[in-house]
Amino acid sequence: RSNHFIFGLNDSGNMNLDLVLRFLRYLPPGVTEIYFHPASRVYPSLDRRGSDQEELSALTSPALRKALMAPDIQCIGFSDL
Repeated sequence: RSNHFIFGLNDSGNMNLDLVLRFLRYLPPGVTEIYFHPASRVYPSLDRRGSDQEELSALTSPALRKALMAPDIQCIGFSDL
């Protein structure tokens, strides 16, 4: 079993809060993985555009937490599949 969709893979290192909130507004039905790599500064070859701090800030944002509480969004782990 696996996710049906993945968002953010092409935006690795640039997953800022505005982009993530936009992704959430357009989630298709099914299981979607949202890809983050907030430690990309540890591996410079992975750091293409943004900063690890920007992704960490997005992941820990109260605005993201609130958006994830929408009734049509359920946060799960792969073991839940």
